[in-house]
Amino acid sequence: NEALQRGNRALVKAKEDAVRRARARANFLASMSHEIRTPLNGVLGMLGLALEGELDSEQRSQLEIALNAGESLLGLLNDILDISKVEAGKLSLENIPFSVRQLIEECVTLHVQQARRKNIYLVADIEPGLPESFLGDPTRTRQVLNNLISNAIKFTDEGGVRVRAGYSAGSLRIDVVDTGI
Repeated sequence: NEALQRGNRALVKAKEDAVRRARARANFLASMSHEIRTPLNGVLGMLGLALEGELDSEQRSQLEIALNAGESLLGLLNDILDISKVEAGKLSLENIPFSVRQLIEECVTLHVQQARRKNIYLVADIEPGLPESFLGDPTRTRQVLNNLISNAIKFTDEGGVRVRAGYSAGSLRIDVVDTGI
């Protein structure tokens, strides 16, 4: 019985240590993400301003590549920050009205240049009867949709990507369909 109690105390201590380490890691990730994001936003702002100036095609191409790479890095940092929030128990989902139609159109617009560079199509196919407003978390919905569209484009070399949205029997359905692997 005494050995069992010692074992239980050891397990409790090990669990507390693991929870403490996980919290420390989540706090570190959140802190570093914030610290890196601030100067990265400055770099992205300057790249955007540079692109507004007069440039030859090679300079424009190089700056666009740098801007796209920086935006990808910012997306990764935001994902890390969200993961650390989940681990720290600090991520809360919103439940606010938002337009799914508008959100999809914004996501498609954001990625249309990425699709054009690969000579593939990217279209939004939204049912006319889609309600104008839904309750939910537009930020998380946008993150998921942007990741799905980006990956669909990345793995599609011919054809294209279609983002479909429909509403039936009280359920919203959003599909990202591609002709890639």
